[in-house]
Amino acid sequence: MAKKIDLKMPRWLMGQDPNSRRENLHYLTHLQPPRFSARWCFGPPSPKPKNPEQVFVETGEGDLVHIYDFLWTDPTPDPDAFDSLMNEAIDAVDQWLENNIAPPTR
Repeated sequence: MAKKIDLKMPRWLMGQDPNSRRENLHYLTHLQPPRFSARWCFGPPSPKPKNPEQVFVETGEGDLVHIYDFLWTDPTPDPDAFDSLMNEAIDAVDQWLENNIAPPTR
């Protein structure tokens, strides 16, 4: 009998749409409350986000990460908690880039 291994659920998942040819469009999912999925890209999104008022832009210079088109499973956090969560999302994107081939714009 095989030994049972408890799998730890990751906090973040990153991915791309396997049916899309757009290499600049990425997805991220937060698996702990508040749970959500969103799109992210470098520089302003194209085509435009479904809700342009709900776009988080990384602080800094150059081709900044934009997070948009949120799909919330849990209630949307208050503005301070949202900003904190989005900064964690930027850190998760940076970690993902360190572990994978970074796009040439980064």
